[in-house]
Amino acid sequence: MLGSVDRVQIYQPAKENFMKNISKKWQMAVSRSIAILEKRKTNQLEVAREAFNVCEVSWGGYHKNQVYTLSRFAKEIGVNHKTLSQWMFIYRGIYLKLSPRLQAQTSYTTLSNCSRLISKDMSREKVNKLVSGYKDENLLD
Repeated sequence: MLGSVDRVQIYQPAKENFMKNISKKWQMAVSRSIAILEKRKTNQLEVAREAFNVCEVSWGGYHKNQVYTLSRFAKEIGVNHKTLSQWMFIYRGIYLKLSPRLQAQTSYTTLSNCSRLISKDMSREKVNKLVSGYKDENLLD
């Protein structure tokens, strides 16, 4: 019995030290991940801007004379074409309608959430009002 008590006493400080180290590693990993996610929020709009500037976008299917398609662009940058198409929808249908102030302040996540509330024929003023009034719920806080 005496031997098991000694092991418990030795094990306890080692476990506490491990918990302190893992807690620090956890906090660092969480901080880095949040930074990565924040960066990605802006990168999606930047990729959509690049695609918007160079791709021949046509809705309704394949057109044999087009060379610089959204699907080809997506394949070459390693993104699923449906994902890039969604980014383009948000960029073209919402982001370009925003005032410069709102463009600088609004994250991709907010625009994505607002996209469900915005129709493509909605006026610029209505889009600005809706996006500026939308509260971005951050689940990490």
